[in-house]
Amino acid sequence: MGQVSVSRTIAAVAIFAAMGTWISSCGSTPNAPVFAKTSRFHAQAVPDGSLRLAEVVHVATRDELVSAGWGYDVLISAGIPDGQIQDGSAIVGRVNCCGGPNEQATAIYAFVPDDIRVSVGDVVEIWSGKMVAENDPLGSWPNTVTRIVGKGTNGPCRWTPDDPRLWARELYCDWMPVEGWVKQSGLHSYWVKPIEASTPPTY
Repeated sequence: MGQVSVSRTIAAVAIFAAMGTWISSCGSTPNAPVFAKTSRFHAQAVPDGSLRLAEVVHVATRDELVSAGWGYDVLISAGIPDGQIQDGSAIVGRVNCCGGPNEQATAIYAFVPDDIRVSVGDVVEIWSGKMVAENDPLGSWPNTVTRIVGKGTNGPCRWTPDDPRLWARELYCDWMPVEGWVKQSGLHSYWVKPIEASTPPTY
């Protein structure tokens, strides 16, 4: 379970394109209170500058970024040249699995540097840019993919708990505790590496 099928990817593209760049910061349940909206291209329910994981459900084309209105302005405002915004320069990632309201409501976007090539189904590490609320000026560096840590979710990286009936499962990799990752407490109990870096790390 947890693999991103072709039909599921097509559905994800339609859903995420319709949601736009902004998301309610809580948004994990249909009846949750509405707080200020924050950018999907920046920290969502994790500390600014921390590392988190996501499973790639869609790799954006340049046309989608420019015409669909869900990211081109964010990337340009951060100082990324137009010439560097190409097919594959951004992804949609799910941080909860599988199905149910959480998968859609907690999905995030991330910029992909031109030296990284990602595919649907990859598990990627993402540096979380400083949270940006709906009325804040753009310009902060966006979430950024720093590396691919897994091909699929049936190996060292997987959705936990191991119960496909649940729709709020979180990504976990066997190497996380050794590398300093910790599980957040509270409503959004994601595994993160709280490095508080002001720029994305390189490997």
